[in-house]
Amino acid sequence: MLIQNDREYAQYLKNGSGRSGVKSIYIVDLNEPEEYLDNCIGDFEDLESLGIADCRCFRKIPKSIGKLTKLKELTFVRCYHLQELPTSIGSLHSLEYLCIHETHINSLPDPIGNLSKLERLELGTNTDLHYLPSSIGSLNKLKSINFEGGCLMSLSSSIGKLQNLELLNINNNQLEYLPDSICELTNLKILQASNNYLKKLPDRIGNLINLDWLELINNQISELPESAISLAGLTEIELYCNPIKSLPERMSILLPDIKW
Repeated sequence: MLIQNDREYAQYLKNGSGRSGVKSIYIVDLNEPEEYLDNCIGDFEDLESLGIADCRCFRKIPKSIGKLTKLKELTFVRCYHLQELPTSIGSLHSLEYLCIHETHINSLPDPIGNLSKLERLELGTNTDLHYLPSSIGSLNKLKSINFEGGCLMSLSSSIGKLQNLELLNINNNQLEYLPDSICELTNLKILQASNNYLKKLPDRIGNLINLDWLELINNQISELPESAISLAGLTEIELYCNPIKSLPERMSILLPDIKW
């Protein structure tokens, strides 16, 4: 169900019937969406997908969203006044995909770690979000994190617990280092950390035995740790715009297509 204006949504809610069985709602460009959502969103007990986009006056997500126990996909895009998520979001135990893009959210609530089925987390261009909670390490099924274009200043060491993580995109942030625990992500295939302030990589980076693509363009890295020669599975490694003077011995032989 696509709702594109306030009148259309208000008329639908006045009806009050037909909420059971609705599996998808996508709300676009409403002036006061939280007023309508507060009154009814928890009643859509069969809802599996909820998207809210371009609602520039949208300021808060109702606590009743936690009643949507069948919800699998939740997206908030270009809701520029949105600043926080309710703790009740941790009750969305069926959620597989969470996308928060271009908002002013400044923190994620700790109960986000209760999203036991979450596989994809998209957090692009949230410039007020500087840190991720340590509870993110409890997301055992998480396969991808995309946090490109924000102001992330550090990663929690708990990220090393995400043993199913395959993609980590943290391009275009403000990171000065990567936690050593990132080396525990042995199923990681893609690591993108370009346009940050990284000065070095963790010494155990070579433990990422399944890494296929490593992108570190435009950082402050002057050398790679010796363990990097163990990254034999790499098919793409990009190190442009770093003050690297030399590579570990044998690395140029093992990775003849390295770009630095």
